Amino acid sequence: MASKNSCIVTVALLTLLGVEMIFGAKILFIPINMYSHVLYFSRLAADLAQLGHVTRVLAPSSARIPEFVKNLENGGGNFSYTTYRVSGKEPFAECRNTSEAIMRMALSQSVWEKFRIATSLMKGFQKHSESDCVHLLDNDQLMKQV
Repeated sequence: MASKNSCIVTVALLTLLGVEMIFGAKILFIPINMYSHVLYFSRLAADLAQLGHVTRVLAPSSARIPEFVKNLENGGGNFSYTTYRVSGKEPFAECRNTSEAIMRMALSQSVWEKFRIATSLMKGFQKHSESDCVHLLDNDQLMKQV
């Protein structure tokens, strides 16, 4: 087993000789069912793919596909975007009921009501997130690909 110093010397020699060391990784991104997470994870995956990594985004089917992803998929390359089926047509965090509850909480003067609404939202988010995970893990075909 090589010591730390010999590894540093080896890298330094290869750098001095003009030999580039290239390391690539296969990276899987699984954002939660929120558009912001899908957007940011997809952007990070796309950028890492341009740097030579092989990246794949596994996103819930109810989340909007970022516009730049549609353009990237046509080009192929090291980036791929796959969806898995979840319950519901839209993410819990972005549905009308959630938005209304957040507005009620923001406008309320009652600390108790704010606490009650926040607790309800957290329970709903947890329930939907768990359901999304179960859908993903129960998808045998997709799990074999992963």
